[in-house]
Amino acid sequence: MKRWLVVAMVVSLLFGGMAWAEEKKPQGLILPEGVSKYGDTIYMRIDSMDFKGTRETFLALQEWNWKTVKIDLLTSGGSLFGAMGMISIFKDLQAQGKIVEIKAQGIVASAGVLIFLAGTPGHRFIDKYTMLMLHEMAGTSL
Repeated sequence: MKRWLVVAMVVSLLFGGMAWAEEKKPQGLILPEGVSKYGDTIYMRIDSMDFKGTRETFLALQEWNWKTVKIDLLTSGGSLFGAMGMISIFKDLQAQGKIVEIKAQGIVASAGVLIFLAGTPGHRFIDKYTMLMLHEMAGTSL
């Protein structure tokens, strides 16, 4: 009789524990590499003018409830057209009432400066040792 009781307890603990573990599985968000979400804030890093990647990231985040995106910006620039696309994404987010906070780090140059300026006013920050570099467009003479 004692053996039966021990077996019953082990089986109930085993299946009860498995059911409990099944209920506690995190229903997480699968985010692109370098992007994380804590509470109502999205954290990401931008180091190139990757319009397509940025667009896919924010499309993936549409169904999730968030209020602020905090971006660490470190880029030597790149495609002006990619930057313009990313700026339009940030302006659309701001029109939806979201805050786009951008923190410039290291060097932010060329088209990266335009990305920096697209942040929400009052939410653009420059690290103490950051250098910003803006230049005339190549192939133009003014």
